[in-house]
Amino acid sequence: LKLDVEFVEYKFGCDIAESLSSGVVDFALLSTPCFAGTSSDNLDIVAIAAIFQVEPAVFIVMDGSGIETVKDFVGKSIIVKNPYWERIIDRVLQAADISPDRVVKDRGAVDIKRFLLGEVDIWTGYAQNEPVEVDLSGYASKTIYAFDYGLNDYEGIIFTRSDIISERPDIVTAFLSASLRGWNIVVTNPELGLDAVDTFTTGLSIPFQRRSIRELIPYISTGIAPTGWIDSERWRTSCARWGIKNPDKYYTDSFLRRVYTERYLEIGNVLVDK
Repeated sequence: LKLDVEFVEYKFGCDIAESLSSGVVDFALLSTPCFAGTSSDNLDIVAIAAIFQVEPAVFIVMDGSGIETVKDFVGKSIIVKNPYWERIIDRVLQAADISPDRVVKDRGAVDIKRFLLGEVDIWTGYAQNEPVEVDLSGYASKTIYAFDYGLNDYEGIIFTRSDIISERPDIVTAFLSASLRGWNIVVTNPELGLDAVDTFTTGLSIPFQRRSIRELIPYISTGIAPTGWIDSERWRTSCARWGIKNPDKYYTDSFLRRVYTERYLEIGNVLVDK
């Protein structure tokens, strides 16, 4: 099956889940916290794979700031980019037994130059993005990882609609197979991934893209499960943590199992190399 795919660039403020549910797009990437922030009961969307197996959300602080752990966030300013990031921040603070009102939430411009200039104490971002940008800008920083505070949900979750699943499962299988094949190529040969990214992006330097791709690989390929895998129990636990009801309604692993049938054997609920 040959797919004719159009990539739609995200625009700030766009409701991705609603765009998918209403048919504006047929596939979309969401995170668990982002999905939790939607009116999921009214959305006709289903998760079919999760690219990030490890939570990539991080907090960046400058060396010499005196901030070593989340406990040190008290009284410091932290950038709040949008409601998604506020949910992440509050969850991590609560895990460290810190009330969210004990930090100074900065809702100003999200230009990272503000952090480089010292206007904000703590910057939020992803492990493969902002820390690389800060380092390449010539600044020494420290990265504090959200997963060290119990936040380890799936990210980069591929969603589609249930009507596409029921009416055109061949398209879902083909799209997922192509996506996973591409990610596996990136994991094993990052330079090929660099070529692909450079085709679809503008304004990002080659040194940044090269570092970014290499940084994200450990978050995608853990050696525990195939690329994109969604474990049912982990999915349910994450949904419960974020208040998502009826988690099984919004997830299926049938397409993952279909794609990986030829390469893996299933033992219990785990896929292992043949």
